[in-house]
Amino acid sequence: MQFLKGFHFFKMWRSLMVVFIYSMCLITTSDAFNIMEKDAPVFRGGNLRDSYFGYSVAVHSDGGSDKWIYVGAPRDNDTTLPDIDRPGLLYKCRVNITFCDPIVVDANTFFENITVAGQQRTFIPGKNGQWLGGALDINKGNAFVCAHRWYNQSKKMVGTDTYEKQYFQNGMCYESAASKPTVWLKFPLLTLEGQNFENKTDSRGSVIYYTWGFGSLGIAVHFVGTVYADILIGTPGVRSWTGGFVHLKENNPFYSENKMLPNDTSELIGYAISSGKYFGGEDIYFAVGGPRLDLTGKVLFFKMNSTPYDLNQPFVTLNGEENGKRDENGNMSQVGGYFGSALATADVNKDTFDDLLVGAPMFASKNATGQEEGRVFVYLGSSVLGQFQLQKSLLNGSDALRARFGTAITALGDINMDGYGDIAIGAPYEDEDVGAVYIYNGYTGGLWSKFTQRISGKSVQSGLKGFGISFSRAVDTNDDRMNDVAVGAFLSGDVVLLQSRPVIQLGGIIELYTNGIHITVLNLPSLRNYTLNTNRTYPYFEFEIKFTFPKSQVIQMIVLNVTARVDTLKEQQRFSFLQNNKETLEADYSLSIEQGKIARTPEVKVLVKSSSDLVTPIRFHTKYELVDFTLFKLPQRTLQPVLNLFDGSQTEQPIKTITKEIEFQKDCPNNDCNTNLHLSVKADLKNESELFIDELEFLKLNVSITKTGDPAYGTGLTIIFPKSFKYRNVEKIEGDTDIQCRFKIEESKTRAEAGSSDRPQKTLVNNETVIICSYGNPMRQDGGVKFQIVLVPSVFTETRFQFYFNATSQSKENEWNDNTGTINLEGKRKVVTDFNGVSRPDSVSMRAGRNNYEVKHIYGLHNQGPSSMPEAVMYLKYPYVTMNGKDYLRLLGKPIVNPLPPGCSVSCVELNATFSITTIKDQIHGSIQEKSSHCSIDNCPVYKCVIRNIPPRKIIVVDLTLETNIELPNVLSQGKTFEITSTAAVNIENSTNTVFNTLQHATEIRTRFVPMSPPPEPVAWWIIFVSVLGGILLIVIKIIILWKCGFFKRKRWGAIEKRKSEEAKILVKGDEVSSQENNDEIKQEVTEIETKDA
Repeated sequence: MQFLKGFHFFKMWRSLMVVFIYSMCLITTSDAFNIMEKDAPVFRGGNLRDSYFGYSVAVHSDGGSDKWIYVGAPRDNDTTLPDIDRPGLLYKCRVNITFCDPIVVDANTFFENITVAGQQRTFIPGKNGQWLGGALDINKGNAFVCAHRWYNQSKKMVGTDTYEKQYFQNGMCYESAASKPTVWLKFPLLTLEGQNFENKTDSRGSVIYYTWGFGSLGIAVHFVGTVYADILIGTPGVRSWTGGFVHLKENNPFYSENKMLPNDTSELIGYAISSGKYFGGEDIYFAVGGPRLDLTGKVLFFKMNSTPYDLNQPFVTLNGEENGKRDENGNMSQVGGYFGSALATADVNKDTFDDLLVGAPMFASKNATGQEEGRVFVYLGSSVLGQFQLQKSLLNGSDALRARFGTAITALGDINMDGYGDIAIGAPYEDEDVGAVYIYNGYTGGLWSKFTQRISGKSVQSGLKGFGISFSRAVDTNDDRMNDVAVGAFLSGDVVLLQSRPVIQLGGIIELYTNGIHITVLNLPSLRNYTLNTNRTYPYFEFEIKFTFPKSQVIQMIVLNVTARVDTLKEQQRFSFLQNNKETLEADYSLSIEQGKIARTPEVKVLVKSSSDLVTPIRFHTKYELVDFTLFKLPQRTLQPVLNLFDGSQTEQPIKTITKEIEFQKDCPNNDCNTNLHLSVKADLKNESELFIDELEFLKLNVSITKTGDPAYGTGLTIIFPKSFKYRNVEKIEGDTDIQCRFKIEESKTRAEAGSSDRPQKTLVNNETVIICSYGNPMRQDGGVKFQIVLVPSVFTETRFQFYFNATSQSKENEWNDNTGTINLEGKRKVVTDFNGVSRPDSVSMRAGRNNYEVKHIYGLHNQGPSSMPEAVMYLKYPYVTMNGKDYLRLLGKPIVNPLPPGCSVSCVELNATFSITTIKDQIHGSIQEKSSHCSIDNCPVYKCVIRNIPPRKIIVVDLTLETNIELPNVLSQGKTFEITSTAAVNIENSTNTVFNTLQHATEIRTRFVPMSPPPEPVAWWIIFVSVLGGILLIVIKIIILWKCGFFKRKRWGAIEKRKSEEAKILVKGDEVSSQENNDEIKQEVTEIETKDA
């Protein structure tokens, strides 16, 4: 037993390793969809580097294991024709070997005489540069290849014995059995009468009119349908490049006719050819492209076998303008777009009518950089004879510059197995000539406008160039019942075989159970309960996914990774999975499915966590990915399958997903609830006309909701209000149900969250808040509820407010007219302002040694609130003294505004920068003790400052810096004390919604200047004269008075003289007394007398 257990474990481990390794291989080799890009077979050939190997391609299958790819190399050298320069070669490549061999088509270079359709054809073939392999097609085992530059060498007699060689590029085609291409039938473009040219006369005079001389037979070749051997061959050079075509039926040629004279446009009819049953029935119509018809290009239609094929009378004509401006850029067919240079036929919308795809590879978009991006037009066939429907959207690939998208087009058949035809389109010059191929899928409306796969040449193999120049018909090359296509890359000389990977079509459904019974409606009371480890109990039901894998698939078993999610319609999930005894919002599975059987995921419990919303359906969303094709071998040469990523019948259905919705059981007839809600709203204000918003403490909005009819499930009230208010709470007034409000988390610009999915709601703007209130689930009573929404004011930037209400439920609303309500309020602001100023410093002492002084006049406008002030204008007048070109008092710079509060702005401009100085000069004359420069008197400069959005309780401060010169006192006040004064006024813009305490302010600022010491004062002459005269007169009067009073007389002067006389006499008589003694005594006496007199 232990051995068996070990053996089984080993087998399981080995299987898991195989799954892992194989999965890694799938991951590294997976492609965008079901065309395999990586490891695609690449064939290389050609004797010359620029042989254009791959310019044309075709695939041949003989019904057995041998598959061949025919490749044209129209510029290659042929070793069997050593004397011919680049005649071109046809190659044959075995699919599973990627090796190519040249085919000898025509080795003759001499005169020939052949019979075609019972007529003799004689010619001397010219094969230099004939482009053998320029066009190629294979159908019903027949290969048809052409050399449209093949020419016939003829002689023209220009004298008696002189001939002149002539060369006419008629073109040559060859046909052979594709399985053994050894014998080739020749079809030259030669007729017995007028085969080369005629002389005609038209408005230009006598001109050479080439009939078949430059017919270029075989620039395009096409087998008609799949059951006919008829061949269409393009002849764009017939009738001087007007063009035409040849219908080769059982080797009998039927030529198109054109009786009109050719013109200079070279229409090139026959450049591309296709055929199909575009209008139903069995009638086949030929589609013939003329890319230069009317310079824009056209496609002409002719009914098969309705000969003659008159080019002047086509059955239908298409020009690309059938719908007018039908694409998003207003593009239509355009001159030089080469509309009609590529054609392909397929039934893309599965309506049994063939559809036509028309390429315009030179089409340029209308933007400035548009350069040959290319377009493809899709024409849908119809049951109305001769009428096509042009698909509105054009195909444009990646819209790459110079890509020439639409150079080649081919029908792929149904490669994704959805029943609709698919298309491949080449853009050979995209990505700097690397090239790309685009895959488009058909659907009910035509061809899906977005490609499902882009295959770049780089993703296939490095070095590819010109990838997408040509396509083969779609053929199964590996017997997996999937069409493959060969693609030419002619610039690098390669051919790529793009093989389709099998597509797996899966069917999947989600099933729900309770008590083993399949349920379609969820009835909560009928559910069983489950108790978690947390001792919490919830109702639950079972969930499982069922997959079907049809027998028609190419593989026997697949493995899927499956992820399921529950309640994806709700942000806050009401349900959860219980997997492995753990709650989760996702359930993961790994599921093996055998072909032809049904696989089920294990049953998982779904817990009902919340019953607040019983109306929004429960959505289950499941995604699955293909993991592996384990244990069973794929059929030989079968590529790894992929899941289908596009279904033409369900284009809107997400790929690789399964969804299911289930509704709750409701208390309404047939679970269909019809109700009629009535909403009434009003603001709870005593006087709406006196609503001072900045003094508002809170705002209450009264709401009343009633109903009639069935219960209202999933009720919701959407309230949209300005962000100037903040939601506070909800207060219920009446009603049996609870009111719950919350903010709307996920914003929707066009719809409110709680409401009918088809009911338009108010468009939101950025400055609005949305709350959602539920008022019953369900609301059963007709009396309904009454409640108040309480809002708190915040910062206001406006005064008009709108409050929008919308009452909804998830029951069907019978009448919407009374479900909405609006409250419009016009609030008022109150603004109290103050305006004053101050000087810094308030006085200035002017001292010696300093030349200039600065003083600041500071003005402050204070918004004391409570609201913001919308706008105020401040006028600032300042003194300015200048004489003889010198500034004595001036403003330094401009007014300076202190840092502004957020949202506030100030702009200042000077109103009168120039003024008269005469007034100031007149003012400084006079004999006053103090002078001033005062702007209420002087003609002063003025600054105007516009202040906007001053927040409440903020001050706007404006500084004026004035500079004075030390000589200003001499100019203004002869050195005495003086003042300078500036004035300011504020005008507040009145507003109908704002109440101001005042609309005007005015104030002034004075600065006192005190000089250091006054200069000496000059004295008037008359003052000096009067002073001197008065002094003299006063002295004279004084002398007279002294004289009258005896001031000039001495009392002892006579005694002294008498004494002196007596003493003299004594000396004379000889009284001998010492003279020295007498003199001393006399001097002493004189001194005593003088002392006494004094």
